Amino acid sequence: TLGVGGVVVFFFSPAALSHNMGRESPRHIWKSDPANAGRLYVGGLFGVCRHINYFGETLSFVGFAMATSAWWNVWIPMVMGAGLILFSVPELDAYLSSKYAADWVAYTQDVQCQMIPFVW
Repeated sequence: TLGVGGVVVFFFSPAALSHNMGRESPRHIWKSDPANAGRLYVGGLFGVCRHINYFGETLSFVGFAMATSAWWNVWIPMVMGAGLILFSVPELDAYLSSKYAADWVAYTQDVQCQMIPFVW
């Protein structure tokens, strides 16, 4: 049913798992190395999509909406996704481009997808 599928998406999808526990551990270890000070982390899933954490967050909201089995809850992931796309992505892009100017240009050329892997 829709509710069971939503629970699976919310808790066990690869994007939700990477958002909740997988993405920060390697980045934290990489940032802890003094040789990486002042450099942009581009490893792991960030090598596929610049804001993979936002994708995972949106997917968890999709799972929540599905788990309720109520079609009217589709507004939740739509509003959250739109807010991330319209506000959070541009804000973080501006911050990262100023903090990691040299790395950012190369990164945006290498990793074209902003929030949805292989799509946008």
